[in-house]
Amino acid sequence: MTPVKEQVSIRPIQQQDNPALANVVRSTLKEFGANHPGTVYFDETTDSLYEVFQTPGSFYFVALINDEIAGGGGIYPSAGLPDDTCELVKMYLLPLLKPKLINRHYLPVWVYILFILSLKFP
Repeated sequence: MTPVKEQVSIRPIQQQDNPALANVVRSTLKEFGANHPGTVYFDETTDSLYEVFQTPGSFYFVALINDEIAGGGGIYPSAGLPDDTCELVKMYLLPLLKPKLINRHYLPVWVYILFILSLKFP
């Protein structure tokens, strides 16, 4: 039997990604036992990441495997940071898919893309 080749892609967030990304965030937090009040698990913004990342100076990427959302990560000009600084935020990946997206091939891609965007959106 021929193994199925997985197609991995990274693209900017879209509004219709909100429900799938909220599921990824909550699944990841549950995996680490952080699914309790006072965490992002219960934060309203978890259900509206597209809207959150419309803030000037922010950007969010979605990781897909075979066109299904497997995670995401972004940059955000967090309060209290210097004007020319942004923070790597909201990087979540589905537990079973981490080995496919955080490996010697894809992690450098994430870091590179986020670095380039940090230069573009100072």
